[in-house]
Amino acid sequence: IGKGGYRHFMLKEIYEQPQVIGDTLHSYVNPVTRAVSLPELGFDPVTVTRLTLIACGTSYYACLTAKYWFEKSAASKHGNASAEYHLGSMYFSGEGVEVSLTKAAEWYEKSAEHGNAAAQYNIGSMYFLGQGVEQNYRVAALCFDKATIQGHIKAQMSIAGMYMKGQGVEKNPGLGAEMYEMLAE
Repeated sequence: IGKGGYRHFMLKEIYEQPQVIGDTLHSYVNPVTRAVSLPELGFDPVTVTRLTLIACGTSYYACLTAKYWFEKSAASKHGNASAEYHLGSMYFSGEGVEVSLTKAAEWYEKSAEHGNAAAQYNIGSMYFLGQGVEQNYRVAALCFDKATIQGHIKAQMSIAGMYMKGQGVEKNPGLGAEMYEMLAE
């Protein structure tokens, strides 16, 4: 495999894209009926529990897009807490999608409802700070409590601080200190 007369491989990739896309589409599109015909996969995609996408260079961005579509499909069709959590993280950080704190909050909420402790902590933090949702210390405390019950350390630290200051919960410095002590042990 050579550079084909181009100064570097990226230029070659850019200039060969129309031909490669045409060849790929030609393999799956009937030119007469314009119908797309995909080959049988040999498995039910719904049963897939893990998928690894490998890429480098510009194809990395194609993998990010594929990751988004796979996770959105799994989350919306199956209520998959892990996929919902990852979609929330993608929207929060802008990984493969445009940053949207509102959409991040929506996906974290769904994942939290399905029992994901990390999502419960993240949506709690968003309510605490008013990121993508209206600030609400009471809701934040409830989210942190749920995550704490599942052993989420950062959530326990957060709720302990809320008890110390009386944010969203009745002020109880003794309970807050006790929670910090449990974490320190």
